[in-house]
Amino acid sequence: MILQEFRRILIIRLSGIGDVVHTLPLLGALRKRYPYAYIAWLVQKKAEELLLGHPYLDEVIIFDRDRWISRLWPLIKKLRNRKFDLVVDSHGQFRSGLFAYITGAKTRLGFDPKNGREFNSLFINFKAPPFPEDWHAVERYLALANLLGAKIETKEFLIQIGEPEKEYVERFLEGEGINKGELLIALNPGSSWKSKIWPSKNYAHLADILIKKFKAKVILLWGPGEENLIESINSAMEEKPLIAPRTGLKELASLISRCTLFIGSDSAPLHIASSFSIPSIGLYGPTDPQRNGPYGSGNVVIKKDLSLLSCRRKGCRKCKIQDCMELITVEEVVKQVKDKIKKL
Repeated sequence: MILQEFRRILIIRLSGIGDVVHTLPLLGALRKRYPYAYIAWLVQKKAEELLLGHPYLDEVIIFDRDRWISRLWPLIKKLRNRKFDLVVDSHGQFRSGLFAYITGAKTRLGFDPKNGREFNSLFINFKAPPFPEDWHAVERYLALANLLGAKIETKEFLIQIGEPEKEYVERFLEGEGINKGELLIALNPGSSWKSKIWPSKNYAHLADILIKKFKAKVILLWGPGEENLIESINSAMEEKPLIAPRTGLKELASLISRCTLFIGSDSAPLHIASSFSIPSIGLYGPTDPQRNGPYGSGNVVIKKDLSLLSCRRKGCRKCKIQDCMELITVEEVVKQVKDKIKKL
């Protein structure tokens, strides 16, 4: 255990957005352990908005992956000039380890070689004890705070949403005739991996059942590049869903926080929903829900036995086949929805 005091702390969790959400309790634990420290977070640009204005952070430092060659030297100088004395690397890859080393911090805390990747441990001089592979990402990251003597009584998934974002969402919902207290179910069909996406026809069938059988209002969430996916679902439906407006991350978070129930694949919106304690149903194929499932007791995961497929599960990120997701039936999801609604 590392019990010394630190004044300047850097958290490294570069991407993706869902992983940044899972790292928020680590930030909360560090702020309570070091209430007067200067705490910064090195994050990839696409997740920057989620952290801006966070009350526990003094600075958000951006790694712009799309322009990393031209921005690398200014970033290195910034990391060196901040004179961090503690770096907490929750990313666990070569790149994050290298950034940790570049800071010059004497204490660089990260994962045991069994849990890190890409020779990350070469740059880390204080390592958390090995943990089981089935630990959830949230527990993995909090293990780093435990090593610093943090007392974790609550796990804070604090996403700071401003009044402009709330007003934007309220104007949209009012315009669509949605009142507070109505059964509003969010469907998020998109994902960064095509292999994580449940077929469009299934989402269309599910949405029709939710509207007809449960008298729910159904809203389709989407992000950049997912317009065609949403249109394919909308055009295949008999009923008329709501289609979310264009949103930034905080507007999306505000919209999700107004929903009664969330259904979707392993994606950032799913993890944002669970961070707000919105009951969530996660549809999982190639990824491991024990590590990356929606965190919290009010959530469920539907995942089928992939041994039924001939796929060896290699290269899942680049796989363009949805066969592991096709094993999940609409009827299974409807059953879970019915159970959830009973408990509301």
